[in-house]
This record gives sequence, structure tokens and C-alpha cells, in this order.
Amino acid sequence: MKNLWEQFLIRVFVDNLTLCKYWRCHQLSERSFFVRGRQFHLCARCTGIITGYFLSPLAYFTLGEEVTFYFIICAMIIALDGFTQLWKLRESANILRFVTGLSFGLTFPSFCFVILIKIFHLIKECYGWQ
Repeated sequence: MKNLWEQFLIRVFVDNLTLCKYWRCHQLSERSFFVRGRQFHLCARCTGIITGYFLSPLAYFTLGEEVTFYFIICAMIIALDGFTQLWKLRESANILRFVTGLSFGLTFPSFCFVILIKIFHLIKECYGWQ
């Protein structure tokens, strides 16, 4: 099972050149995960964000419109983690980077979906559409 999981990680995050091409990331080795000695093409935070994007329907169907509240919290946490590290107030660990990225990635697409639904309903009301 471990071997299958490692093969999946290598295929998605190491050998996948599409990630390098379309997702801009600093790819610093000290801020990236490794599997079988091979570095991911993304840092730990970006890995978490992309993982969260794929899992975000779970957040929407679990939280519904409450996802807006959780998104605001997650956005503040990822910003706090990133800026305190940028300003050299502390050094973040890869697992913390991954978790903050994952929480943001889980909630951001769902938040956008909720906003789009609200905009659609406003337009619908404005034009009197049924």
C-alpha cells in the first residue's frame, strides 16, 4: 500500500510537468516535500493548496454557506503564516505550510462558488427572472 501511495505522489507531484508549467512556485528544496529522494515540483504550501482544491467539493457539501466564515479564518491563518515567515519573525515547518495551504485550498473554491451563487440570485431578482 505504501508503494502504491508513493507511486501516486511521484506521478502527481514529481513527474507531472504540467504543475511546473502552469503553477508558479519558488520550489525551494527546504520548503518542499520529497518522496524516494525526489523533490516535489511545488513547495509544501502550494502542495496543500492544490490538494485542497481537489478536495474542496467536500468542504462545500459539508459546510454549505458557512464555508465563507471558514474561508476568512483560513485566509487569515495562511497570511499570518506566510508573512511572519517572510518578515523573518519565525521559521515555519513544512507540515504547517502544508496544513495552512490545505485549509485555504479546501475553502477558497467553495467560497467562490457561494459568491457566484449569491451574484446569480441578485441578478435573477434584479431582472425578475423566475
